[in-house]
This record gives sequence, C-alpha cells and structure tokens, in this order.
Amino acid sequence: MQKNIKTPLFLLYFFFLFPLILSILLNAPSSSVLTSGSFSVRNFGEIFALFLCISYVLLNLRFILENYLKTSLLKPFFLLVALYYLSTTWSEYKIFTLFRTTEFLFIGVISLIAYNNLASVNEKLSFSGLRRYLLHIVLIGIFYSFLNRYAFSEIEFKQNFLADNGISLLIAGCILICFFHQFYLKEKNKLLYFFLFSFFFLSYSLTSIVALIICIIYLYLSKFDNNLKNLFFIFIITLLIFYFFIGGSKIIDELLAFISSRPVDRISHLTGRTNIWQLIFFELKDNFFGTGFSTDMYILLDKYNRNIIGQVSSGHSTYLESYIAAKWLGVGAILYSFYFWFENSKKYFPKKYVHLIQSLIFFAIVSGFTSSGYGGSLVSNPYILFWVTFTPIVILNYNEK
Repeated sequence: MQKNIKTPLFLLYFFFLFPLILSILLNAPSSSVLTSGSFSVRNFGEIFALFLCISYVLLNLRFILENYLKTSLLKPFFLLVALYYLSTTWSEYKIFTLFRTTEFLFIGVISLIAYNNLASVNEKLSFSGLRRYLLHIVLIGIFYSFLNRYAFSEIEFKQNFLADNGISLLIAGCILICFFHQFYLKEKNKLLYFFLFSFFFLSYSLTSIVALIICIIYLYLSKFDNNLKNLFFIFIITLLIFYFFIGGSKIIDELLAFISSRPVDRISHLTGRTNIWQLIFFELKDNFFGTGFSTDMYILLDKYNRNIIGQVSSGHSTYLESYIAAKWLGVGAILYSFYFWFENSKKYFPKKYVHLIQSLIFFAIVSGFTSSGYGGSLVSNPYILFWVTFTPIVILNYNEK
C-alpha cells in the first residue's frame, strides 16, 4: 500500500457530510428509524457512505492486518470493537448494534490511516503533519454541525450558534495539542488561533471548557513537578467521583454556573442528564449483560412513546454508554484503554511528547463523565476522529512486502 493521504481523508469527509448534503438536496425530514420505524434519506446516505469505507478497508486489508491489527498499541481499540460486536448477541436491536459497531471499527481504522499518513514524514513524527490532521477533523466537525442544523433546524448566526457538545470537545482537544506545540515545543502555529476562534464563536460547552482548563493545568504541572502532577490527577478524579456518585457540591455548582452563565439549578441537575441517567439505570437493573452497543436511545423509547419523557436522548456519558452496551465489561474495556495508552505513552512516544499524550487521555477521562467519546455511542459524530491522537503509534512502513 503506497502512502495515500487523499483517499482516506476524502472518505472521512464523505462519511460525515454526504448524508446531510443528500438530506438538504432532497429536502428530507429529520425523522429516523428510531422514532418513525423506517429509514430516512439520511440513514440511506449513512449506509452508502459506510459501504464505501468498508470497500476501501477491504481493498487494503493485507496492509491493515499487518500494520494495525498486529500492533500491540491498538489492542484496546480492537478489544473494544470485539466486545461491542459480541454485544450484538444480547442486543434487542441487533441490526442497529451491528451497524454502529461496524461504523466504530471502519471509521476508526480509516482515521488511523489518515492520521498516520499525515503525521509521519521520513519515518518520524511530524508535528506539522499532526496539526494538518487536526485541521481536517475540525473542518469536518464544523461542516457537519452546520449542515446538520441547516438540514433539520434553523440557523441563527450568533456566538456559539453551532452549540454541538461533540464538536466543542473536538475543538478543545485540538486546542490542547496546539497549545502544547506553541508554548512547550516552541513551534509557532497559527492553527491555535483558528481553533480558539472556532471554540469561542462557533461551538463551546461547559464540559469542554472545564476539561480544557483542567488539562492545561495538568500540562503546566507536568513541566515542573511530576509528583504534583500526579496529586492533581488523583484529586480531580476523586472530586469527579464524589461529585457524580456520592453527592454534588454547592460551591462547584456555583462555579460551573458562573463559567457557563447558566442558572445554578440547571448545573445541579446537569441540564437534565441526571434524570436521563436515573431512568436508564432503572431500565437496566434486571438486565444481566446490558442491551448492546449504541442502544442508549432505544432504552427510553417506550417512555417517549407513552409521553413520559419529551424526547429520546443519548446517555451523555462515555461510561454510561459502555455500561449500557456490556455492563461492567464495557466500562472495564474503556478504563483499560485509557490506562494502557497512558502507561505506554512513556515507552513508545518521544519523551518530550509524553505529557501531552497523558493530558489528552486525561481530557477523555474527564469529559467522559458528562459526554460521549471514545467507546461511547456517538460514533456518527466527527468527535470520534479525535481518539487516534492519544494512541502513541506511527506506522512507518507504507509499502507492502
């Protein structure tokens, strides 16, 4: 397989944007198989786009098997994919679980190929190439969010008019990387300013702001004091566990309300997330294996049909969504992935880059409490393209033997 940048990049753009463009051209409604029971124009567009992605992977299967499947650093990803495919056996919505898991696998593989093709030059990690990858996935995210609103709702041009939590996290993660390049590696890059503009004027969220601030502090401490960095990591994780699972904090609620300019009562109820979580846990209490990957929106469908809740919503938490898929096996697979990459970053990545990789994983851990991410059910959002940046891997051999 020759080094090819254009084809995998085109497929990533096509997969996320084509279904929306098709919906706009055909003036199709936003109904989905979930609520209407029949496929929408967008669903057919997704199926066709995924078919092209699968075809590309199959045409390059030998290279992928030799350079990705056999790479130990990608073991957590393929382990999680295998578990989610297995969850199809106990899912009540087998075709849907199968489709979403296939999306996760094939889009993940194509994003790995695009990332490695851009981020490696002359058998070395290229920071400018990595930033090019970030630019592309942010553009995909912005176009995706804009077209989604244009196709299915009204657009009012104002600050934060896209307001997509997944896109906000994508941009915030890119800011973290470019911030590190600019101030730690002393590599000047104008992309940082573009990402900052995109974040504050196009799409930001409370989760992305908090996660970004926490991880910038973590990066700062990493530069000066390893012990202090570790203590900060433990403190934040302990605080998050206490806040979400033991009891909230009025001080934290007021601080978050100030940051987000929201009423305190919306913060204390996590803008409706706690109600969703309680309902989902209630529905799962007698379910031994879970309900299969990406079935979080189906779990509450009956309550929606009976007008008990006003809308069908996702789990809004990576850990909850993995719990829905395969109970504690799912949560364990997510945590294992983070631990595996966090530890192996010391061994396989350039020493000066280790702190960034660890801060990116910290970013995913923190944001995962209130948002979907790597391993979550939001596989049709461009934020899924970001996880490859914290897998410390660069495939250097692009030619088949």
